[in-house]
Amino acid sequence: MGGRSRLRSLLRETAGERCEWIGCAEAGTEMAHLHSVGMGGRESADCLENVAWMCFRHARMTDGLFTSWPDFKQAHDQLFGRGWEERIPMGRWAFERAERLAEHVKRRRET
Repeated sequence: MGGRSRLRSLLRETAGERCEWIGCAEAGTEMAHLHSVGMGGRESADCLENVAWMCFRHARMTDGLFTSWPDFKQAHDQLFGRGWEERIPMGRWAFERAERLAEHVKRRRET
C-alpha cells in the first residue's frame, strides 16, 4: 500500500469514519489536506497532522470551493463564530480555516 493509501486508511480509522469538520455529523468520505499540498504535491503535507476525514461538502470547503455563500458562511460560522468575515481579512481565510481545523482535529483526536 502506497504512502497516501496508508495515510488515508489510518485517517479513516483515527476519525471513526465521521466528518471532522466542527459540528458535522455526516459520514466522512475522503481525505482532505488542511494546508494546501500545492501544485505537484509536497510529501511534507502528507502527514496525519495536516489531513482530516471529511464529508464531500466540507472537503470542498477545505479547498476553498463552495456552492453558495450561505452554505459557506454557515460552515465558517461554526469554525470562527459569527462575524468572522469582518474580523478575518479575505486573503487569510484559507490559512485561518486550515489552522482552526488543525487545532480542532488535534483536540478531537486526543480525546
